[in-house]
Amino acid sequence: IAGLFKAYGEGKVPEGSTVVCVLTGNGLKDPDTAVELRGDVKRVPCELPEIEKAIRAE
Repeated sequence: IAGLFKAYGEGKVPEGSTVVCVLTGNGLKDPDTAVELRGDVKRVPCELPEIEKAIRAE
C-alpha cells in the first residue's frame, strides 16, 4: 500500500486506473486462500483521500 501511495503522489497512477494490491502475510500470497477468506470487494475512487478513508473504515 505504501508503494501505491508513493506512486500516486508522484503522478504515476493515471486517473481512472484500476489498482490491485496483494498484501503479503497471513496466507494472502496464496490466491486460493485470499479468495476463500476475502470479505466483500469494495471499489474506491482513485483519489488519495478516498483510499485513506476506505483503509481507516476497516
